[in-house]
Amino acid sequence: MGTNKGKSVILVVAEESDTRIFLSKLLVSAGWIVVEAVGMAEGLRLAKEAKPAVVVLDVMMPNMEGIHMYHHMKNEPLLRTIPVIMISGIDWETFSFYQKFHSDRMGPRVPEPEAFMEKPVEADELLGELERLLGDMARPEASESVDPEELSPISEQGCGRQEKVP
Repeated sequence: MGTNKGKSVILVVAEESDTRIFLSKLLVSAGWIVVEAVGMAEGLRLAKEAKPAVVVLDVMMPNMEGIHMYHHMKNEPLLRTIPVIMISGIDWETFSFYQKFHSDRMGPRVPEPEAFMEKPVEADELLGELERLLGDMARPEASESVDPEELSPISEQGCGRQEKVP
């Protein structure tokens, strides 16, 4: 493996299985390698292990885990440069206000996410954001492929699951 190891991996972090399945199937069909996580703890662990090119993070997880995970990522030296696409059932203005309001309690202020999308996520919009953030450099065909077997094992619930395009 070369230095491009994480360039073709997209980490999807969402509590709801419907959201994870939709996003994963969309991204796999577009040629990406996808790693799934349920919740903040698993998401942070897999972000460190998989070194993804992008994290697609559902803000609306229980106990504000989406916002907490984002804050942890942007305050963690190993993770802060990974672009994050936030998806949410609330609009940008509400999210932005909420983040500013709670940022005093969560530690140092963090930058806005690289992209923010309201649910329901439109397939073309998400793929367009990935293209804007990464261009062709991150597609599996354009860089050295990541062997999903090197990442965490597939569980029965699909957590930490990886799918590779044949």
